[in-house]
Amino acid sequence: MIRSFAFASIIYGQTEAVLADNNWTEWEAITDCTADCITENVGTLIYQRSRLNYNVDDLNNSTIPEIENKTEICTSDSYCPKWSLWENAPTPCSATCAGGSQSQIRRCLNGVIGQIGCQGPVQQLIKCNETPCPTWSSWSIDYEGDQSCGPFCKMTKRRSCGVEGSKQILAQIPAPCPGPARHETGCTPCGSWSEWSEVECSQTCGEGKMVVERECLTEEGNFADDCPGQSVKVKVCNISDCSAIASSSTTASQSTNTTLSTTRSTTSISTTTNARFVPQTVSLLSPTPPRNIEILLAEGTTQPSGMVSFLI
Repeated sequence: MIRSFAFASIIYGQTEAVLADNNWTEWEAITDCTADCITENVGTLIYQRSRLNYNVDDLNNSTIPEIENKTEICTSDSYCPKWSLWENAPTPCSATCAGGSQSQIRRCLNGVIGQIGCQGPVQQLIKCNETPCPTWSSWSIDYEGDQSCGPFCKMTKRRSCGVEGSKQILAQIPAPCPGPARHETGCTPCGSWSEWSEVECSQTCGEGKMVVERECLTEEGNFADDCPGQSVKVKVCNISDCSAIASSSTTASQSTNTTLSTTRSTTSISTTTNARFVPQTVSLLSPTPPRNIEILLAEGTTQPSGMVSFLI
C-alpha cells in the first residue's frame, strides 16, 4: 500500500501550527511567565510542540497529532524593587598605600528600602590601595677626593625612593617618600691609635702570653673607625727558664732555714717566778740587732706555759 501524507492545521489560541511529513513544529509558549516581584522576578514558562502521528487509521483514513510540553525558568522585566550596583562613596580611600578602607553605597530602584528586593545593608566597607608604600633605600656614600675623613673631606649621601622588592625607582619630584634624596656634609674627623694597653702576663716564666689593645680616637677623644691596622694583638712574655728560677728559690729557702736554726740555738730565756702572768723580756744572743720576745709564765712556776708570742 502506498502511504499518502496528510496535512492538517491545529489552532491553539491565536497560533496555527502546521503539521506535515511527521516533523515537529517549533517550541511555542502556551503560558505566561509566573515571575513577579514576590518571586524576585524569577518564574516558570511552559512550551509546547506537536507533529502528526504516522499510525494512520485505515478505517477512516485519519491521523492523530502528537504533542510534547516542557517547562523552563523565566524572568520578568516588570519594575520590581531591586538594588542598584555598589558605588564608591564620595569619600576617598583612607590610605594611599599599604591598605586602606573605603565606603560603598547602593540605592533601591523601583521601590523603597525594606521591600522585597531591597533588603539588606545600604553601605559597606571595602579594602583599597593595598600596594606597599614606597620607602627609602639605604644611603650610598661618595667622597670627593682621596680623603674619607678630616677637615678637607666632603661627603655626599644619596638614596632612592621605591617599593620594597620592586626594581622600580620612583624618581618623580617631589618623591612620595618624605625627606631629601641627597645630602651633602663634611666628613668625620680622622682618628689615630692610642698607646697599647697591657695586662698581666699569663705565666711568670716559660713563655706566657699577653693581650694588648689600643683604641682609634679622634683629637676630641671620640671613637673613630678609619685607623689602619688591628686594635688587638697577642704578645709573648716572660720567656725565662722556669727551672733556673726554681733552683734559685730552693737555694734561698735553704739559706733562710739555716739562719733561723742558728739563731734559735743561741737564744736564751731568763725567767722569774711571779704570782701572776708576767711578760718577761729577753734578748737574742746574736750579732743581729736585739729582738724582743714576750713570754707569758704561769703563776707560781718557772717554766713557760706554752703561750709564747714573738714581737719582731
